[in-house]
Amino acid sequence: MSEDTTPYWDEWTQPESADTPKHAAPGDGISQMLGVIEKQRRELSDMRNNLLRSAGISTYEDGVKFDGNLDVNGSAVVAGAVSSADYSPTTGWQLDGNNATFNTITLRGGIIGNDALTNPVAASTNQQWSPTYAINTTGTIRAQVTFPVPAGFTEALISCVATAMGFNGTAAMDYLYVAAAINGVHGGELYASAEPSRAVTAAVPEFRRLTGLIAGQTITVGVRTRTQVATWPVSTGNRAAIDAQVLWLR
Repeated sequence: MSEDTTPYWDEWTQPESADTPKHAAPGDGISQMLGVIEKQRRELSDMRNNLLRSAGISTYEDGVKFDGNLDVNGSAVVAGAVSSADYSPTTGWQLDGNNATFNTITLRGGIIGNDALTNPVAASTNQQWSPTYAINTTGTIRAQVTFPVPAGFTEALISCVATAMGFNGTAAMDYLYVAAAINGVHGGELYASAEPSRAVTAAVPEFRRLTGLIAGQTITVGVRTRTQVATWPVSTGNRAAIDAQVLWLR
């Protein structure tokens, strides 16, 4: 019977080469098998310790970096701020506690309910008049209305008309001056000339915007009158009225 000369090797031994003996020593195969086992152990260890590497997740000191997409199917709680990569005081976006910073917000039609739009603007009106008094040369508020600032509003657009009548009961030519005063400050006077024993009327419109208001703060609107030369005595012809409207803005 002839001898089998076919080279022998398996997965634990290297294929035969010119430098390999016809029959590998048993010790060489065991060493290579142990090497394969050690390689597999390292691969399994690396796989176990780096399960998130394929998802693009890596760690660094005090942080975790995501190079891929992040899908969250449950809820997420963030103690600090969340911002875009390009965030700065003028670019990008940031969510931080109760504050959200965006340069532009696009809202689709119909997504804001009526409750959120309740009273974005509120209105108040009032009027007052005062009869029978003397008119002296010092500007004096004759009739006045008061508007308290409602909660949630910080601006007011005020429109008013101040009207006054006066009877010149003196013996000299004189002038009746009328102004509308908002919080004690008027924007200018108009006047009407009056001959002795004559009655005149003057009216002044006034418009003003007030900002930085606080709920409960009070706004006053009044009609202010005076004469130029002398005091006009008390008369039923001396009357003043103020009509005012306020639009409150948030």
